[in-house]
Amino acid sequence: MELLSFEKLRSLWEFKLVFSLFLGFIIGLEREIKAKFGQDLFAGIRTFPLIAVLGTITGLLCIWLGSIIPFAITFSGVIVLVTASYLKDKSYGITTEVAVLITFLIGYLVAHEHYHMATFITITTAFLLVLKKKLEGLTQKLDEEDILAVLKFVALLGVIYPLLPNEEVFPGFNPSEVWLFVIIVSAIDFVGYFLLKYKGDRSILLMGLVGGLVSSTAVTLAFSELSRKFKGYTHVLFFSIMLSWSLMLVRVSVYAFILYPEALPVLVILFTPYLLVLFSYGFAVYRKGKISGEIREKLELVEPFTLTQALIFGVIYAGISVASYYLKSFLGDKGLLIVSLVSGIIDVDAISLFLLNALKKNEVELWTTLLGLLLAVSSNNVFKSVYGIIFGNKEFKKHFSLILLLTLLYTLLSLLFLSSVKDHT
Repeated sequence: MELLSFEKLRSLWEFKLVFSLFLGFIIGLEREIKAKFGQDLFAGIRTFPLIAVLGTITGLLCIWLGSIIPFAITFSGVIVLVTASYLKDKSYGITTEVAVLITFLIGYLVAHEHYHMATFITITTAFLLVLKKKLEGLTQKLDEEDILAVLKFVALLGVIYPLLPNEEVFPGFNPSEVWLFVIIVSAIDFVGYFLLKYKGDRSILLMGLVGGLVSSTAVTLAFSELSRKFKGYTHVLFFSIMLSWSLMLVRVSVYAFILYPEALPVLVILFTPYLLVLFSYGFAVYRKGKISGEIREKLELVEPFTLTQALIFGVIYAGISVASYYLKSFLGDKGLLIVSLVSGIIDVDAISLFLLNALKKNEVELWTTLLGLLLAVSSNNVFKSVYGIIFGNKEFKKHFSLILLLTLLYTLLSLLFLSSVKDHT
């Protein structure tokens, strides 16, 4: 017997009823589990599937009769039902009642064959219900600055970006393209900030690791200065810095995966040995001591995401884009590599995104992009090593002097590796 395809099943009323029953069951299951913890719910694992089916039947009647009247009558009845339930006992809030209304509408969407939308709403609703306690716990840690951070990010994404022209208004300068990469980096900062805020400062290592999402340079500067104040905890601070450096390499690799996946295998080969050296050396230093709670109490979490930072990044990226256009025009790929070396001192993200986007557009060769990324990462880590030597304590000076030598050696070996790759392509 030949199995029916989804395209054939989606129009059958029997399939619609079963599908809505399943979606209602997902939400009802979560509500039923909540009831086990003492919450008195008027709808659970049996009621929610039935409400979804009611929504589907209502939608089918609207289709067959060619009228919206069945929806108006039935949905009004459901509203009366949930209102009566809420007025009966207001102590538990209105979450379940709202979930009932959403479940009815999910069933109605299924009747009109909006399966993807119905499934997406079901999963989103279930997630919100499951994470209710965690979200409530998160709100206890948020303040006005956090709300402002959310609004700033929404402004970057939903207000400014759609207004920018998606064309070159100046040689090498496309406002929409520049702002898109501002959004990408800001999103990483945004997530890093709230991850730190949610987890708290219970671990210096966590702060170093997540700080690598925001700025490994900032982590290096901050922890190098702390090493002078807390000389007994050099091992913790140094390992945290190495974690942030390692995450920077991962971040660049993620950019490659998003923009030009074909470059990722070579980048993995290129970065993995250096990442292992950084992690291994940092871990070896860390093993000499143990984490102290004293530092954790003295460290303060500073919001890493601001509109000023986003604008500065945008200016840097735009500057790199314009400079690269003219240098490439006069010097070819050599000019682009000069930009990579210099801009890496300031910011790795901007030049990395620019090179990968140029590669995606076939404006540069793969070898040039890989070499540019290597120069940007290496110059950034060389100068961070110098920061550690200047601002750190005596132990930091010793460790970062060795890291500086290892970075220079790694760069030399990587150049030889890339040359061999170029010769065989």
